[in-house]
Amino acid sequence: MSELTDVVDENDYIIGKATREKIHNSEMWHRGIHIFNSKKELPSKIEKLE
Repeated sequence: MSELTDVVDENDYIIGKATREKIHNSEMWHRGIHIFNSKKELPSKIEKLE
């Protein structure tokens, strides 16, 4: 089963839910976040700090 993600409009209001695959294969939008390290690189994997 694919996880459902909030679908948002151009004002970031939630207007529904869909799978990421369906969102990425259409013109729908979803929220996202990118985390950069101190070298301003986008790591491919985030590991838990202990």
